[in-house]
Amino acid sequence: MLKLITEVLTTVFLLLFLNLSMFAQEYRVQIAAFTEQVPFTHFLFSGVNDIYANVDQNEINRYYLSENFYSSQDAEEARKILVKRGFNNAQIIDMVKEKSLCTANDPAAEQGAIYTNINTEHLYIRHFYFGFSESKLSPSSKKELNKIFLKLKRNPHLRATVQGHTDASGSAEFNLALSIRRARTARNYLVAKGIHSGRIDVKVFGESTPVAINISVDGTDEPDGRKYNRRVVVVLTDQYGEVVNDVERMRDVPGHLRINKQTLRQQLIYAGLRR
Repeated sequence: MLKLITEVLTTVFLLLFLNLSMFAQEYRVQIAAFTEQVPFTHFLFSGVNDIYANVDQNEINRYYLSENFYSSQDAEEARKILVKRGFNNAQIIDMVKEKSLCTANDPAAEQGAIYTNINTEHLYIRHFYFGFSESKLSPSSKKELNKIFLKLKRNPHLRATVQGHTDASGSAEFNLALSIRRARTARNYLVAKGIHSGRIDVKVFGESTPVAINISVDGTDEPDGRKYNRRVVVVLTDQYGEVVNDVERMRDVPGHLRINKQTLRQQLIYAGLRR
């Protein structure tokens, strides 16, 4: 009888555990994000340790608490502590929601990559696309740059970092020069609107940081992927270089075109063969 009761209780506890696990929410807390890498002492001096860092698709350096949280309340308490210690842009990331937003074949769902969908004003990181071998702004790009201009005009402490990128067509030298022209086009547009050039930094990457595949698995050209790599990224930061009040990621690249560990290696081999 005692053995039967023990088995029943064990089964009940297992069922309760499984039910709780099914509804458990996993949250991550981003401490801060920067356009340039910062030393870990930047956080240690503020009493924040046990952190990890990664670099996202737009070369933004992101720093997170190593601990994951299983309730929004616990994550919010951690965020409040970070704010008190000077990290005013600390953000909570709901990983369950993130994975639900990924398509079935999205590598982000398998690799635990973070593609947040926080309901803030998604203006602090913007992407502008270009035609093949072009550096001319489209009407839609100008419309979005006008929004960035207004944000910079109303907030004199903010700065802009303009990044230039290309796909992998042509030589590395040509693509580097093309990424320069694209970045300068966006910067010059903001300067012509009235933003002082001293508030705008330019970084160029050529073809080195694709967000989508340039070639398919069988080695054929992938024009649908290339168009996402022909881009300029504009990031707004505060006077300390920290990305302000947003954890926006590049969501518009379809899952089957995104770069993952396997496809990145493939793209690099392809680039090497062209040299």
